[in-house]
Amino acid sequence: MKASNAVGAPPSRPQPEHSTDEISALRACVDDQERQLAEHKAHVMQMSSPQATTTSSNPLIVTDPPEARIVCSTNGG
Repeated sequence: MKASNAVGAPPSRPQPEHSTDEISALRACVDDQERQLAEHKAHVMQMSSPQATTTSSNPLIVTDPPEARIVCSTNGG
């Protein structure tokens, strides 16, 4: 047996879980995470290259990984 709406009540629609502002903030966070991921991938590729092990005194080769700082919150925290 199906559950029915109250008499005269419009059919219910699913309510969005996040407001437009929250969705925008989440998208910005994802964009930042994707950028950081690309930086990390580039760093790994650079450190995996044969030159990285043979030219450790080369100042153009960065040996410190990019800063890890992925924190996103849309609940005011």
